[in-house]
Amino acid sequence: MRAPFNDRLWKFQQTVLFARLIALLALFAVGTITELGLGLQRQELDASTRLDAIAYGSGLRARVDRELNTIIYLSSGLSAYLEVRHDSLDRAEIQSILGELHKNSGLIRNLGIAVGEILTYVYPLKGNEKAIGINYRQHPGQWPVVEKVINSRKGALAGPIDLVQGGSGFIYRAPVLVKGEYWGLLSTVIDTDLLFRAAFRDMTDKRFEFAIRDGSAGGPGGRVLHGRAGLFDDPACLQLAAEVPNGTWIYGVLPVRSGSSNLLWILRFLGWTVAVLVSIATFMFLRHRVEMAQLALADSLTGLPNRRLFDDRIHLALERVKRTPGGRLGVLFIDLDGFKDINDTYGHRMGDHLLQVLAGRLLRAIRASDTLARWGGDEFVLLVEEGSDEPLAQLVTRLRQAVEEPVYVGDLTLAVGASIGLSHFPEDGETVHQLITAADQNMYADKSVRKAGQPPVAAR
Repeated sequence: MRAPFNDRLWKFQQTVLFARLIALLALFAVGTITELGLGLQRQELDASTRLDAIAYGSGLRARVDRELNTIIYLSSGLSAYLEVRHDSLDRAEIQSILGELHKNSGLIRNLGIAVGEILTYVYPLKGNEKAIGINYRQHPGQWPVVEKVINSRKGALAGPIDLVQGGSGFIYRAPVLVKGEYWGLLSTVIDTDLLFRAAFRDMTDKRFEFAIRDGSAGGPGGRVLHGRAGLFDDPACLQLAAEVPNGTWIYGVLPVRSGSSNLLWILRFLGWTVAVLVSIATFMFLRHRVEMAQLALADSLTGLPNRRLFDDRIHLALERVKRTPGGRLGVLFIDLDGFKDINDTYGHRMGDHLLQVLAGRLLRAIRASDTLARWGGDEFVLLVEEGSDEPLAQLVTRLRQAVEEPVYVGDLTLAVGASIGLSHFPEDGETVHQLITAADQNMYADKSVRKAGQPPVAAR
């Protein structure tokens, strides 16, 4: 019965496809677990990084505030002096006081005092001579801020701005009030580079990049005061606002791709590598199990059903035919005459090749519903259901012709004979053992007749 065997081959192929599907599911499952784990790790890392970024930005803000407050404190002391001595100012005394203030803060580039709206005192004088006598009203670049300070009666920080005497810097301007009325203006020019260098000299955390922009006007387009301008365009940039005198500064903190991010990619690579290995191992294991099951029921040389599978098939066939009135069944034993001589003369590889060729011929000579099996060595057995004497006799003739047709291997011509024994159900037996025994005995009887009449041909 070749059809069940082909069905079994089809099932084997389907099982292999199923093994591939299971392997893909294993790949997907392990990969999904990897991505979920990495996602949770990424969320935890992002939350931790955000907290660290906030702490880092707060530290930046505190340091700048500290430096600015120190300068504002010095300016407040000078404003108090001017309120008291406004009507009896001594130039030498004022220059001395300005010199002390300048010396006490390494961030101050120069200090100036305007009486009314005219800059009257400047320290240090050297390099700032051009600034003496400036009327702020006549300088459009500086007058709006000065006017704002005068009208609001509050100090303001501006800049960085280009200075009349050259260079640029932040200017902190504080009004001097006498009995609540505007008297003059105190200007403190702060060196931009020195300010940020002093504020950030210990900020060495390489996990973050930061920048500062002026946010006083609102919106995202404020002037960048320190750092890279493009940092604020990055969606990952954390922005913190800080109040400065009469304005707002925005601190942008951007986490830099760190070893933690690289570690996540390494873990992702390892996770997917494990997923692939698990998938391959799963497929190989299932395929091996299927192949082992296949080998347990098939002859490894010819691919035909082996004795175990044939025994299963004949038992099933016998049960069916017993339930069918008038049912018949035939068993044929086929033995290759002269095969041993070829095997001994040309070796086992030539013998194996011959067996494979003859197995193919025998399969082509039988019906799709018959079962051809290798019984062992050079013996084959054939199960034929619903057979009558005349068709079985014709089948024996076809089988013998298929076997005895020469096999050509290169320049070598190989030929063997076939001794065939036949048994019928129910005439020769009603059990598997009886039918096989009868067929085997009839095969030996046929062999004896053939030997007496014509010796088998081994090779020529």
